[in-house]
Amino acid sequence: MLKVDPEKVKANFTTSEALFTKYYGPPGSPEREKMHDDAMKWFYGEVLRDRRKELKITQAELAQKTGMKQSYLARLEKGQVYTFKYTATDGTPKAVDVKVGKTPLTISLYLE
Repeated sequence: MLKVDPEKVKANFTTSEALFTKYYGPPGSPEREKMHDDAMKWFYGEVLRDRRKELKITQAELAQKTGMKQSYLARLEKGQVYTFKYTATDGTPKAVDVKVGKTPLTISLYLE
């Protein structure tokens, strides 16, 4: 078995926080906030796409059910846009409820 020298590992190890600070600035900086927002847009776009595919519906079908354009849904899934909320006229979410921002995000797809 290969022996590892803990001191060498420690000397060559960089924390993720140090890397974030190096490439995106310190916490709270505009650059860091932009990186975080971009990461959240990408992540939640992936969540939305995965859930849509799990339900075996196309973007066009989901767009029709929510009343939004398919092109806008595609941009949501790509992480290019940030907010969307849909609630049925009777107040119950039947297709999609997506809220993205500095507050916690909720993604739910309910189809009848």
